Amino acid sequence: SQNKTAELFSVSLEVLCILKNIKEREKIREFAINFGIAFQIKDDLKNILKQDKTKPELSDIYNGIYTLPVIFLSQEKSNFNKLSKAEIISLLYDNSAPIVKTKNIIKQEIINYIRDLL
Repeated sequence: SQNKTAELFSVSLEVLCILKNIKEREKIREFAINFGIAFQIKDDLKNILKQDKTKPELSDIYNGIYTLPVIFLSQEKSNFNKLSKAEIISLLYDNSAPIVKTKNIIKQEIINYIRDLL
């Protein structure tokens, strides 16, 4: 998330800071990084929860892209590498812990980017 979406957000705002000669560039960069991380994690979670209408449901998992909820699940399951994609999906819906952990990370990133604004 940080090397992709967060950097895109960061670079976009940094360019604006340079063009407008804004001195709080570092603070704005940190805000953009935290906002970008929260945005990407939320987007990934929406795909798993089937709330993302911009791409096919569960496409990340079907494409082998394991986002934060799946990573949390993998930490809980010693046999994760042997699970099929269908089993991973089933386990995510049967076990809310990875989803709850992911939501908590999103909340923490939101707190971070609000803090960065102050």
